[in-house]
Amino acid sequence: MPPHLDLVTARTEFYEEPTALPTVEQSNIKLDLHRRDFTINTLAIALDESRYGQLLDFYGGVRDLREKRIRVLHNLSLVEDPTRILRAVRFEQRLGFEIEPRTLELIRDSVELLARVSGDRLRHELALIFQEDRAEHMLARLHALGALRAIDPALTFDDDAAERMRRLREAGLTAFWALLAAWLWPLAWEEVERIAQRLSVAGRDIRKLRALWGLKSQAARLAAAERPSEVVRLIEAQTTDERVLRVAWHLLDEPRARDHLQRYLDEWRHMRPSISGRRLRELGLPPGPHYAEILAQVRNALLDGEVQSAEEQAALLERLAREWLATHRA
Repeated sequence: MPPHLDLVTARTEFYEEPTALPTVEQSNIKLDLHRRDFTINTLAIALDESRYGQLLDFYGGVRDLREKRIRVLHNLSLVEDPTRILRAVRFEQRLGFEIEPRTLELIRDSVELLARVSGDRLRHELALIFQEDRAEHMLARLHALGALRAIDPALTFDDDAAERMRRLREAGLTAFWALLAAWLWPLAWEEVERIAQRLSVAGRDIRKLRALWGLKSQAARLAAAERPSEVVRLIEAQTTDERVLRVAWHLLDEPRARDHLQRYLDEWRHMRPSISGRRLRELGLPPGPHYAEILAQVRNALLDGEVQSAEEQAALLERLAREWLATHRA
């Protein structure tokens, strides 16, 4: 037995307009099953005493299972709910079935209606696709059917996108925002932001995407940086989120930029001065933003190997404090 069972009465539904959520009313089992997306999902087993165990197949679901066909129940099915286009492809690719010719024709006729579907519903369906073992095949099929461009004109899918997504999945980086980044990596930030907003991506995840594209824009400088302190400055100006940085490592093309990212993750991000702002107060500096500036200079010197021991760090801090006091007292 499953851990949870949903017990509901039979119901029917109707759509007041295309792409809207349905209005639901009480009904019988045959009309209830008619609400399903595809015939293969219309099968039921009777539990009443007189028909116990009898298979109920009103719409040819068994036939389509045997013939490995994905078939809608009626001609307006995809008009009523265009997200069924995404589900048809997901089931087709997962099960090794084939969308039957009439349903395929209806998909091509209805695909533009995806432009009217809410971002939440589209994101939910894409998130389900991202979880599938054959996600890349599903997205390629949706691209071939014109479904992706119906969602946004910049959405396409090719072998390079599939390879980027596979790399992240193999590394265990399977969050929706990460796989979306792998998919959209060649696009300009303005296009990515528009698509993310179209899909109602959460603000915190849009911030992760923005940081990724910030790192992408700094990749050449990151690769050319000579000093660890410069690498750290470039990275931390965008993010300190380890997940974002690991995704960036898989997506950036420049080997030296990736090397610097790896050094940051493994070593440089952990390097902090052994002294704090308390010592600056002891030296007579009034509190202010210069505390962070002086401590940053000590950290940079530590990163670049100019100081190492706690004593050397303290000596540098005291020198910088004296210089600040001399400048500001004058």
